[in-house]
Amino acid sequence: MRTRNAFTRGKILGLKGVGVFADHRRLLLFPLFIVAIGSVIFGGIYVGYESRWLGRVLPGLPAGLQFALLVVGGLDLLLVCSVVVNAWLVAYVAPLLQTGEASFGTSLSRVGRAWQSVCFHAAVVGVIGGLLTILERDRGSVTATLTATVLSASFTTLSFFAIPSAVLDDAGVFEMYRHSLRTVRSNLGETLVVALGVKTFFAILGLVPLIIGQLGVGIVVYLGAAEFQQIVGPVVGAVPASDLVPLLGALVVFGSMFLTWTAGTAVSSVAKTGLYLTYTTDYEFIDISSLPTGRFFETQPTHTTPISDA
Repeated sequence: MRTRNAFTRGKILGLKGVGVFADHRRLLLFPLFIVAIGSVIFGGIYVGYESRWLGRVLPGLPAGLQFALLVVGGLDLLLVCSVVVNAWLVAYVAPLLQTGEASFGTSLSRVGRAWQSVCFHAAVVGVIGGLLTILERDRGSVTATLTATVLSASFTTLSFFAIPSAVLDDAGVFEMYRHSLRTVRSNLGETLVVALGVKTFFAILGLVPLIIGQLGVGIVVYLGAAEFQQIVGPVVGAVPASDLVPLLGALVVFGSMFLTWTAGTAVSSVAKTGLYLTYTTDYEFIDISSLPTGRFFETQPTHTTPISDA
C-alpha cells in the first residue's frame, strides 16, 4: 500500500509539473537551452577526441584515457551549466506559479544576487558528478557501487532544496544546505517521490524515442549502410559506411538518455519549486492533504515567508 501511495503521489506531482510546462510553454526555453549547451559540449568532446587535441597538450596519454578525460570533463561542465540554468528556471517559475507573471530578466537578476551560492553548488555538483562517473566505470566492484549509491543518496538529501533556498530565500552558501536538509526531513515523502518518481517516469518515457531510434537503425541495417547514404545524401555522406550503424546506434542511445535526463530535470525543478513554495509560503502548489497518506508522508511547513518576483 505504501509503495502504491508513493507512486500515486509521484505521478500526481509529475503530471502537475508537466501541466505547468503545458500552460506556460515559454518554460520550454530552459530545457532547450540545456540541450543546446549539451550539444555544443558533446560536439566538443567528439572534435577533441578526433583531433587528438588532448594528446598534444598532454603527450603520452593513451587514446582511451584521453577519451575518458574528455567525457568526464564534458559531463562535469554539462552538470555545472545545468545547475545554473535550473537555478534560473526556479527563479522564473516561483513568481509564475504564485502570480501568473514572471520576467526572464528579473529572474536572472535574482540568480545574479545569489551567484555565490549558485556557483558554489554548481562546483560541488561538478565534483560529485565527476566522482560518480569515475565510480560507475568500475561497475564490477561492489565497493565502488555501494560508495556511489551512498554518495548520490546523501548528496541528494542534503541538497534537494538548496537552489530554491539560495535563489528564493537568499540563503548563504552553507545555510542553503542546512535549510534544504531541514525541509527534506520535514517533508520526506514528497521529496522522495519528486527525486525518484518524476525522473523514473521520464526514464520510462525515454524508452519511446529509444525504440523508434533503434527501429531507424534497423532500417539502415536492412537497406545497407552504403544504400542508406545514397538516399540521405550529404548529411552522413562523409561517414564511412562501416562506421555508420555504430555511430547512429550510439547517437540514438545517448541522445535518448540526454533528452530524457533534460526533460526529467526540468519537470523535477518545477515540481521541486512548487513543493518548496507549498512548504515555506502560503502558496499551495498541490493539495497535500488530498494525496494518499502513509507513515512517511507527514509534512510540516518550515516557515511562511511570501516570495515575490522582486
